[in-house]
Amino acid sequence: FLTNFSVELLGCVGSALHYKMVSGDAKQQELALQELSAAVGAGENGRCQYGEELKEGLDVLLKWVTLHFVQINGPRVDTAQVYGLLQAMLQTLIGCDCYLTNYEAGIIVPAMVHNVGFAPDAAAAEEVHGHLHSTLLMLCKIFPASKLFGFFVESFTEYGYTGERVACCLREVGFLLKRHGLTVCRPARALPAIARYISGDDDAVDAAAAKNSELAVRCIVEAYLHGKDHIWQHLEILTAGQRRRVMAALQAPAPKAPAYGTSEAGRPAS
Repeated sequence: FLTNFSVELLGCVGSALHYKMVSGDAKQQELALQELSAAVGAGENGRCQYGEELKEGLDVLLKWVTLHFVQINGPRVDTAQVYGLLQAMLQTLIGCDCYLTNYEAGIIVPAMVHNVGFAPDAAAAEEVHGHLHSTLLMLCKIFPASKLFGFFVESFTEYGYTGERVACCLREVGFLLKRHGLTVCRPARALPAIARYISGDDDAVDAAAAKNSELAVRCIVEAYLHGKDHIWQHLEILTAGQRRRVMAALQAPAPKAPAYGTSEAGRPAS
């Protein structure tokens, strides 16, 4: 795969940049990230010099970013730099009024979620969550929020993720529910998938499960605020203990959201 991909890269970048992008040297990879970020970002006039080239080679560049996120592209580089390139690409696409395809979004969103699991500690995971969330805000401008929601739900229903990866998905699902309401999902499928992470009020669980339970509860609360009692028809799987936890959360003040979870995403994609 990597050999074929290297050939693909040659079709959209020059040989000098290509050398850095496929190098086994982390410094060369970081130089490639910096050069690409500068090339695809908006210049002083607010326009990207290589906007057309970006659109033509977008799927290949997204694959390269994805390889860094899933950490199978040789040396490890700073995740913040990888997000910097991705966000520069997205900002240019937004400025050109270009929209991502299902294939393109399907490349990058699962890889971002996967990357969260590589964080060495809680503080690092929180930092990566912040990068992911600010990227989500940009994606909402060039890709339908309902499909983004589906990618996050699929990440914790199909891929067997645990811990921080699930927490990341639940946090973004809660944000999308808060911003768009139940129009962003199919409640009959999404709400039971979320509810499975809720622990009962008398269950003994570890710290990671307790955190994900709290996030899942907040998702259901957001769904209730938009759908009221209609949501219960989709939540028959809740045990008595789980339902008590949800009801207690409905009556309690909403917890303070992370700083990056309060931003607005601007014009949503239709």
